[in-house]
Amino acid sequence: MKVVLSALAGALGLITATSAMAGILAPRKASQTVNVILVNGTPGTTICSSGPGAYQVLPDGKEQAFTIPTGKVFVLTSVVTELGPSAPNSGVLVTLQIGDTSPLTLAAQQGVNLGGGLGLGSATFSFPSGYPTSKGFCISVLPSVDFDATLSGFFASNR
Repeated sequence: MKVVLSALAGALGLITATSAMAGILAPRKASQTVNVILVNGTPGTTICSSGPGAYQVLPDGKEQAFTIPTGKVFVLTSVVTELGPSAPNSGVLVTLQIGDTSPLTLAAQQGVNLGGGLGLGSATFSFPSGYPTSKGFCISVLPSVDFDATLSGFFASNR
């Protein structure tokens, strides 16, 4: 009986340790947060993190082309898009995809009503547990309107 209880206690300890390690991904310091800006000057264009119009804002405010370093993943935690102008009260579908070439993996979609006199709107996606990718990401809006997006996350080791 003592052996069975010891084995059970050991197994429960392993389960507890595994659960504790499988928690939410987060940067260790706020300064490790990475902001990526995607700027779309052409309606109907899909913007990808590996292409023109994608840049990373450095802590000192300078900008550089966004790349995911070798051996790392980018853990996406949030996306905020600013949409329009368009016809007032028109609807669009904002699509976030993971990958930089076909086939892309659908991560999230959100329908947005472009309201007000100018037909402006926004879409926000949150990934509290983090969405890791080593391949980058793309955003598109249909039907086409101008949009910009700010993606936040951090780099982590690719294990």
